[in-house]
Amino acid sequence: MSQRRALSPSFFTWSWRYLRRYPSLLAQVALGVAVVLFCQVTIPLRVEHILEEGEWHLTPILILTGLIIIQLGVAFLVLLRAHRIAIESAEVIRGEMYQSALLDNNDGLSRTEIAIRHTGDVENVKVAIEKSLAEGIPGAIRIVLSLIFLSIISPPAGIIMMFATVIFLILRSLIARRLYVLDQAQLAEISSVATSVDEAIISAQPLRGLSLIQWAQARFDMRLVALSHTAHRIGVLASQVHTGAHTAGLLGLLVVVVIAVGGLGENAGVIAASLLYIEGVVRGLEALPGWIRSVQVARASVSRIQQVLDWHEPEATAGSPSIDVASIEIPTGVTGVVVPASQDIEVFLGQVRQSLGNQAAYVTANPLTLDASIADLFTGSDPQCNVESFLEICELLGLDLIETTAGGALSLNTNLSFLTVNDRQRLALALAVAKKPQALLVGPILALSDPDSNLHLGELVQRFDIPRVVYSLKVPEQCVWAESVVFLSPKGPVVGQHQALLQEQREYAQLWESRLNAQEVDLTSLGLEGDSADALQAKLVTERHSSGEFIYRGGELADRIVFLISGRIEISVNDTDGSPRRVAVVGPGAHCGDLRLTVGERRTENAVALEDSVVRTLSREAISVGLMGLLDRSPLERKIVSTLLRNGSMPEDELLLLIPESSPEEFKKAFALLISDGAITQKDGMLRVQQKRAVKSGTDSLFDLLS
Repeated sequence: MSQRRALSPSFFTWSWRYLRRYPSLLAQVALGVAVVLFCQVTIPLRVEHILEEGEWHLTPILILTGLIIIQLGVAFLVLLRAHRIAIESAEVIRGEMYQSALLDNNDGLSRTEIAIRHTGDVENVKVAIEKSLAEGIPGAIRIVLSLIFLSIISPPAGIIMMFATVIFLILRSLIARRLYVLDQAQLAEISSVATSVDEAIISAQPLRGLSLIQWAQARFDMRLVALSHTAHRIGVLASQVHTGAHTAGLLGLLVVVVIAVGGLGENAGVIAASLLYIEGVVRGLEALPGWIRSVQVARASVSRIQQVLDWHEPEATAGSPSIDVASIEIPTGVTGVVVPASQDIEVFLGQVRQSLGNQAAYVTANPLTLDASIADLFTGSDPQCNVESFLEICELLGLDLIETTAGGALSLNTNLSFLTVNDRQRLALALAVAKKPQALLVGPILALSDPDSNLHLGELVQRFDIPRVVYSLKVPEQCVWAESVVFLSPKGPVVGQHQALLQEQREYAQLWESRLNAQEVDLTSLGLEGDSADALQAKLVTERHSSGEFIYRGGELADRIVFLISGRIEISVNDTDGSPRRVAVVGPGAHCGDLRLTVGERRTENAVALEDSVVRTLSREAISVGLMGLLDRSPLERKIVSTLLRNGSMPEDELLLLIPESSPEEFKKAFALLISDGAITQKDGMLRVQQKRAVKSGTDSLFDLLS
């Protein structure tokens, strides 16, 4: 755990910035303490006077009784006011810490430790403030006053008590330094133990699955032993402080008794008053250890609290330099943001959100993980629509909710813990749309990464009249939404249209080329590597199959190979009686439906999705076209093919017009070669590509760029 060097702040200086917010309550406490101390100093003198008189007089007794009642009543009020100040100060501290926690800048602290600092450490400070106002400071003043008056009426006892008190304070000062270090260690060890418990609750099943229960138990036991050892050392030192306080008080009591028995001329009144003043010193000294301990613990907690309060807005991480978003004019409509792999898209979107202020809503990839229901979030988000409209928004965004619970259906009363990450991201998007923002920022959420998702940002803008949408543009299928693109190039931000940027920005084109050629499936099973495999990646077609759905059946043409991306597929053959018999189950990363190279061969097995599955298929014709060597052809031949792929079938003369940079002679030569190789065909005067390639949305101009 990376932490800053522990500071040693003054508790009283640090806490004063919170206490000074309550001048009225502090004045009441100060006045009450003054009254209580006056009564405590005066009562022994009244007792001495009554005993010296030696006769019954009603007035002195009534005065003494009144002083006792006033002391008790005012002391009670002081306790109440001190308690209130402590609670309100703790509330302010927790509020400031919570605001810092929202910055998501935790210096490497675990979430359990952060929670303990918000609760346990602030509670330590609250206790110390309350004890300081109600017991500690009044007790210290009481000791001083009692020693002064004791020295006046019985100098020997006063001198002995002063000496004992000084010895105690020196002892306490020496012990306090060691206690501060141990208190910090104990708080850190408490956090470690709590973290282990939190890990056990969250990761119980994975730990059992990996047979790590004994390791986790041993780790917990080790932390528990360290905590117990530190607590024992603290207990020994605290006991020494308490023993020192009692020793000082009882020493004074012994001196007074010796004086009284020794007949040193002290009368009964002086002896009684001396005993009361010594009792005041003893009570003050007994209060000191508890108060001092609370201040010591609070002092250690203050350094931990201050570490959280010192958090600031996170700066851009390495590789994601801060960008002057004010210099980027983001157009209205739908704008995609493209960043190199070395940069963090959400850092940029966060900066845009800051620049736009409260008029913008930002949906991050980090899902909502609150212990709250959907209804709670909807109410708290200050929506600009009613419940019925919100349910419609959720439905349009692919999150089917009902107003009340019915069986296992999701409803407004459903807690977020029952939602998947995808659903929680869609819920966040629905909450953002419900606020009717002037700008909607969307990070790389799962719904945008699914090419077959019913989430279409262009339709979203039109449906809900959102003036500006800025989203993370990562996959080719999203390009069709972008009316404009912000590209954070190494040389600085560039704003333009996707097609133009492909042609004008080399880095932009290279980035999309790498994305299109990403190895989504392993084509080495076909014996393809290098350029051939890269070329065929773009020909893969994504399919989704529900549980129980046939991917292919026995007897169908064996014309494609199936690569499993997610889910499970059962491979079965039909027995003589026609009933299927399972022969294998394949999972993600495997493939099935090996191609029969002879045209017309049919499958002998069935492939059924055992659960909802995503597959990528590659047809025999796509392989044939890819292996025909299009990438090895001349630039003009590739241009002819890419033009037909983009524009569809057309006559030869129209095709020639779309390629004005070629001469008629060059065109006829390239055209004849393509016809002879079977790459394109001509029927009824119309030209077409022999096997039309499955084109990813938004990549049309990339064909031209790579030609």
